[in-house]
Amino acid sequence: GKPCVVGCGALEIDSKAGTMTVKSTGKVFKDGDVISLNGSTGEVIDAAIETTEPTLGGNFGKLLAWADATDDVCQVMANADSGPDAAKALELGAKGIGLCRTEHMFFTPPERLPVVRQWILR
Repeated sequence: GKPCVVGCGALEIDSKAGTMTVKSTGKVFKDGDVISLNGSTGEVIDAAIETTEPTLGGNFGKLLAWADATDDVCQVMANADSGPDAAKALELGAKGIGLCRTEHMFFTPPERLPVVRQWILR
């Protein structure tokens, strides 16, 4: 999945230089560097982390099974911004799309992205 970044107060971003500095460590990342984000803590990790396909086992699977059993009062919806995201959500049992983040329409075509980045960093 993709974590939602809602703030970056611990980072210093220099869009002209194409760098991002982690304030607490002084570590500098350049445009094009591969990083991973811990979606729970926000930690920036200086490496590509291997990912896995989600599964519906354990307590999470049990909770979703209970939701399916009470379909008339509880439905599991997904957040999806693209066809592949929606297809995966349906494959995993979602009953529909609960949130589609329309701001992603500004990322295509690719030439829109620098304009959106400039708007965000102002």
